[in-house]
Amino acid sequence: MRKVADAFQRSVGEDFLLRAPGVVKPSALPISSRGAAGLWDNCCRNHRRGRCSSNPANVRCRDRKFRLCVVQISSARYSPRVFPFSPIRAVALDLFHTVVDPEDFRPKDFVRTREIAKLLGLPLAEFERFWEEVTLARMTSERPSVVDRVRDYCSSIGVRPAPTSWSMVFDIAGRYTDLAIRNPRASVLDALRGLRAKGLALGLVSNCDEREMKAWASSILAPLFDATVFSCEVGAAKPSVEAYSALVPRWGRIPLSEAIFVGDGANNELVGARRAGFLHVVFDSEFVSANGLRSTEANDRIRRDADAEVTTLGAVESLIAAWRKSQ
Repeated sequence: MRKVADAFQRSVGEDFLLRAPGVVKPSALPISSRGAAGLWDNCCRNHRRGRCSSNPANVRCRDRKFRLCVVQISSARYSPRVFPFSPIRAVALDLFHTVVDPEDFRPKDFVRTREIAKLLGLPLAEFERFWEEVTLARMTSERPSVVDRVRDYCSSIGVRPAPTSWSMVFDIAGRYTDLAIRNPRASVLDALRGLRAKGLALGLVSNCDEREMKAWASSILAPLFDATVFSCEVGAAKPSVEAYSALVPRWGRIPLSEAIFVGDGANNELVGARRAGFLHVVFDSEFVSANGLRSTEANDRIRRDADAEVTTLGAVESLIAAWRKSQ
């Protein structure tokens, strides 16, 4: 009995207890000797009878792919994670707080709505409420531009700023996202180049307005990506499935089931990525654990949505190697 349980744990262990450098292991699979043996025995017996409901393809347990059946049988009782046998051909990443972090440049006391309201003489509370109300519209449409939206708001409340103010509004609205995009960390560049060197396609899926992406085309990051999806361009924002699916025709028709998604978890993006069909979903906690934008409790909640967590983007390569080895 114990020998069978140990073999079961080894067969799925790497999927649940990743030990690659820089990788924070996901929660362990809580199984008992009797439980593991029982699940495995049931799996084998059903295969022999040719009616394993967990695996329509009826891959026999002696095949290397048998863990698909075992994990699916055990998933409801032991773990919410299912790791199918599939190649990893691409990596999709979030942009802000995953690839770049504007907080590396933004002063702690800088709030752009407050700065814009102060510049234009607007009532702060009302302007903040307006800015919040148009968030989704800003993220899913390039027109009107951010500056034009502010101009229209001013007109609606009878405020007429000086014409020279609008260039300053443009600067305030994207000053620190521009700096972040134009000055990525060396470690991030190394990580992206390492993934490309392994033959992986790279894609970017970002929730952003048209102002926040202005610096992308001139960034040294742009040539490293095979495909980019900016929400304001495609008209869909994460966690909408359409935002992730827009990658497929842009990176050579690679299905999302053969790709992993890496992000900091904002906008419920990890849940959305899983719903969209990514093979694995990874929480990158490098920036959000240090920049002070999110509480430890919030990170813990997001961590539960992921298959694994990395503390540096460079660890993604080791993570993929571990998953490939486990298959």
